[in-house]
Parts: sequence; structure tokens; C-alpha cells
Amino acid sequence: MAPSVEQLLKDYEFDPSLLQRVAFRRSKPPLAIVEPDPSWPATFDLLKARIESALGSTAVSINHVGSTSIPGLPAKAVIDIDLVVKDVTDEASYAPALEEAGFQFLVREPHWHEHRFFCGYEPISTNLHVWGPDSPEVVRHKIFTDWLRRNEVDRELYERTKREAAAVSVEKGEDVMQYNRRKEDVIREILQRAFKDLGYTQTFTTLVPLRPSLTPSTVRRTVLPSSFTPSTAASADLVPSSAISAHPAMGDMQIRCGPRNTMNGATRLVQKRRHGFLYRTRSRTGRKILWRRKLKGRKHIAQ
Repeated sequence: MAPSVEQLLKDYEFDPSLLQRVAFRRSKPPLAIVEPDPSWPATFDLLKARIESALGSTAVSINHVGSTSIPGLPAKAVIDIDLVVKDVTDEASYAPALEEAGFQFLVREPHWHEHRFFCGYEPISTNLHVWGPDSPEVVRHKIFTDWLRRNEVDRELYERTKREAAAVSVEKGEDVMQYNRRKEDVIREILQRAFKDLGYTQTFTTLVPLRPSLTPSTVRRTVLPSSFTPSTAASADLVPSSAISAHPAMGDMQIRCGPRNTMNGATRLVQKRRHGFLYRTRSRTGRKILWRRKLKGRKHIAQ
């Protein structure tokens, strides 16, 4: 059964307290971004053959995902693989065989579509993600990589983001999870454009006064079509929080609306923008709102 649009658009919020650690890596994965290696596709084929030999008919599909699957895109020297098995909760049917084939079982995440994570070390560092047949993550990963293959602007944006995130993470001594979080906002922006291109989302525009003293701005919100079922062959995690067009009165101002989250009974609403046009936050206690606005060379801050 194909995942619904709601499942495809739902963002994954990492919660380390829900993660079940099976083992720790024997060595850290690389964080440095390197130029694309023409041998990466052949290396994936080698790993795919190893998995097929180990699992036989238990493996429903084996897909090369991530940056090394996109021709011409610089990446970490890590092969990312999505493995779909018949029953991901039946670990006995695949985990021992994968470990015997050289993949170390590291993590299970029952709350995230029963995700299981393995890593490999030879002939190259490998991230092996194991999913069930109905996991929306498999479709999202394919949507993301397919979009980057055909969209040069977003491919270049993602490359810059990866290089910047890797440089900061290496400088600060961060791990791969912190590196991934540095890329998160840009990945969501790119996914939003890919979802819209596929017709998974629609938009409507309204004028919303941000404060009585400020000029109303145009806010374009993303909504789901009234009836839509994605194809399993659609070409990784996004709450519809897209880049939003600005009202003409605000010049080149752009607003980006973040998702509304609930933490400890209080609401946190975040509105971001790039290059300092507008920034709004509400604290976790829900008591404080900070506005920053640049318009015609002026900055206004109010609480």
C-alpha cells in the first residue's frame, strides 16, 4: 500500500530518548565533502549484490540514495542504501545475515516507521537503512534525489549547504548527527519545491498583518489537495513550511514560516527569513515574542 500524502509531508523530529542503541560504530564516518567519484555507482552495485546474496527473497528492494547517487554532486565518501524487507520488525529474518555480510547493526527506531540502521566499513563507509514495504521514507528519499538530479539550482544550493555544514562540524568536532541537523532547513526547502512540482501540495495566498503597526505581508501557506494519492514510483522529510513570497510593499522581503510545535504545553511559533529581513520567535514558555524587521534601511525591534 502506497503511503499517503500526509505521511510523505510529515517531518521527522529526532528524539534521542526514543532511539534504541544496539551497538556503537567501530570507527567514525567521514565528514569531509569530496569531489564526486565515478566509482560510487559500481561500489553500490557491489554492496547491493552482497545484500542480495545474504538475504535472498527477504529483500524486497535495494536502492542507492543520498548524495553519492546523484551524478556530479560532491559528497561525503559514504554510500547510502535503502533496503526494504518484507517485515522490518522480524529482525531474525535479516539482521544476522546482514551482520555476517559485514554490516553492523547499530540502531532501531520503532517510532520512525520501524527504522533499523546498519553501517558498513568495506569497501567504503556505508549507511544501510532498513524499512518495511509501506515506509514513506523510501518514497521521500527517491523524491529528493530525483529532484536534485534534474534541478541544477537546488543541486548547487545543496552542495553549498553540505560544504558549509561539513566545514563547521569538522571545526567544532561535531558528529554526523549534528552535521545532518545543519542541513535540515535547506533539505526541507528543497523537498517542498519537489513536492509542489509533483502536485503533492497546493498553495493559497492571503494578506496577514504581522502587527498593527506594520504593513501587511503576503503569506503563502501550503495545503494538501482535497484528494490525492501518491504513486509508489514517485520520483528524505518535510512539514509544509515553504519559502513564502512577499507583499510588494515590502520590497524584496521574504518570509519563511516554520511549523507550529507544542512543547511542555506551550506553543512555539517560528518565522524565519534569510539575510535579516524578518525574524520572529516565541519562547518555549510562550511569554516572549521578538520581532526583527529590516525595511528601507531601518530595523525595528519590539517585544
